[in-house]
Amino acid sequence: MKTKLFLLATLLVATSACTPNGQIQVKKDTESSLKEICKQTGKKWLEEKQECEFMPEKKCTELKGTFSPCESDCRHQENAEICNKMCIPVCSFKPQDSAEAKCKKEGGTFTYDGNGIEICLKKAPDAGKTCTKSSDCSTGFCIAENDTAKQGKCYNETIFTGCSKVLNAGKVSDLCS
Repeated sequence: MKTKLFLLATLLVATSACTPNGQIQVKKDTESSLKEICKQTGKKWLEEKQECEFMPEKKCTELKGTFSPCESDCRHQENAEICNKMCIPVCSFKPQDSAEAKCKKEGGTFTYDGNGIEICLKKAPDAGKTCTKSSDCSTGFCIAENDTAKQGKCYNETIFTGCSKVLNAGKVSDLCS
């Protein structure tokens, strides 16, 4: 909530004018203000994604956006067949109820899997508990240290990522996600 209020206050200052009696007069609403600021600096605004391409990092930071110096030209095109190999600096203005904010609020680590899908990694309630089969664990993964292990430990996170040796009913197998 503090971030939203600070962003709103920052945008009100950036997009307001003083009347002769010293009162602040707001010109536009916050969302269109971001768009206006982006376009005033000759940049490209992506309404659906709340992003401004080519906005300088300093300006992005001033507006409390998230700056990324090198994004793909095709980052929002799932099935792009042709994509320019170039870096595009992007300033994102994600709402506070975004998947990333929700994940962090719930104590997780927000990241992307190998396919670019958003995931929220949270510590499993039984992480590290001794197990002999995958059904002993809330995550469904009993991780073995080697190929001959008879016991393992429950996987640390709620979503399985990477490659590990998994123990199930006395048999060890390799698993990669």
